[in-house]
Amino acid sequence: MAAEEFYEKYTRIAPDRSCLSLTEEPSGECVFLERGAEGRWSCRIDAVKPRQCRDFPLRWNFPGWEKLCSSAAGSLQGKKR
Repeated sequence: MAAEEFYEKYTRIAPDRSCLSLTEEPSGECVFLERGAEGRWSCRIDAVKPRQCRDFPLRWNFPGWEKLCSSAAGSLQGKKR
C-alpha cells in the first residue's frame, strides 16, 4: 500500500492539528487490533506499526487507558512502567 493511501484510509489530523493520528473503530479500539486464537488480541501491522503504537503505553497513555485497552495492560504485567 502506498503511503498516501495509508494516510488517507487510516489517519486523521489530531485535534491540535500538530500531527496525524490513527483512526479508531467506533468503539475506540484501534482499527488494526484483532482477536486471534484463544481470544488473544494482536496487532495486524505489528512488524511496521507506527511510533504512536510502539510507544503505547510506556511513553504515552491517557487516564483510564487500562480499562479501554486491557490487552496492553495485560502485556505490562511484571514490566516496569
